[in-house]
Amino acid sequence: MKFSEAAHVKDALAYLRLLQNPADLPSWQRVLAFVKGVGQKTCAKIHAAVTAGDETAISGMGKRFPGLKTLLVFLDSLRGPDLSLSLLLTRVLEYYQPLLEEKYPDDYPRRRAGLEELASIAAGYRDLDIFLADICLESPEETHGKDKSWENTLVLSTVHSAKGLEWSAVLIIDLVEGRFPSHHAMAGPEEMEEERRLLYVACTRAKDSLDLFVPLALSGGYQGKGPTGPSPFISELPRNCFEEWRENYTGGLTRTPGFDSDRADPLRATGATPAPSPAPEPRPPRIAPKKLGHCRHKIFGRGKIIAVPSPGKFRINFPGFGVKVILAAYLEME
Repeated sequence: MKFSEAAHVKDALAYLRLLQNPADLPSWQRVLAFVKGVGQKTCAKIHAAVTAGDETAISGMGKRFPGLKTLLVFLDSLRGPDLSLSLLLTRVLEYYQPLLEEKYPDDYPRRRAGLEELASIAAGYRDLDIFLADICLESPEETHGKDKSWENTLVLSTVHSAKGLEWSAVLIIDLVEGRFPSHHAMAGPEEMEEERRLLYVACTRAKDSLDLFVPLALSGGYQGKGPTGPSPFISELPRNCFEEWRENYTGGLTRTPGFDSDRADPLRATGATPAPSPAPEPRPPRIAPKKLGHCRHKIFGRGKIIAVPSPGKFRINFPGFGVKVILAAYLEME
């Protein structure tokens, strides 16, 4: 049995998965299995009430099942931007310890050792989403091997797991500030370039079709919710190398005006071989100071300079606001 398939590991991860996604029914089923009196039907009702935000129903079921109220209070205690992944898992394991001993009286010491190993693995991560993805998702290569029966199925993969593989179509999600690149990668130019390399790896997994998704806002999950901006990697793409589509209120897609893909791709329009074109002018090199420091902005506050894309402009990571490119005249250098 794989490490992540062990029941006690799944139990512990279920609490973290609910922190990331409160609508995760399988995780509710695992954690509610420890609440006295709650069966499958009641679990479904609790899940529906939580998903719908029905506080009245949740309060009523909390009075009926005291263990549910204790569980909800515990889950609420895990929320907070200042809680590190290690601290979150420590609290989960402290809460789960008596449940583990009660559920597995014969071999709980061995299972507890497995949970200690889980904590050791988590110590190497700072981001909950990445930790859960790496430990819960199987490598597509290991899962499918040479079996071709999966070719018409959807494969969910991390970028690291996708290395060396190819698919006809690839969809990359959450290309926004703070997700790709992550907040941690915005601390310096080296980390940013590593994230850029990872995005290159993800994009080059596509043989025929590549779709990049840039949500206008994030909702729920460990990192909170609210409006966001596109990834700086997306903002840097040449305008003539992609088609832009926007989702409207009713869910339909509308192509952004002012872009003619046939004009951008003469071969696509006529099927003819284009005449040789002069070599493009080399892009000016990125200018980076020997030492990137901090600065202040009247609106965004104190931020860390992570790059100098052009003379007089600075790319700055402002905590709480993300990465912004701002003219030097509007900044106070430290």
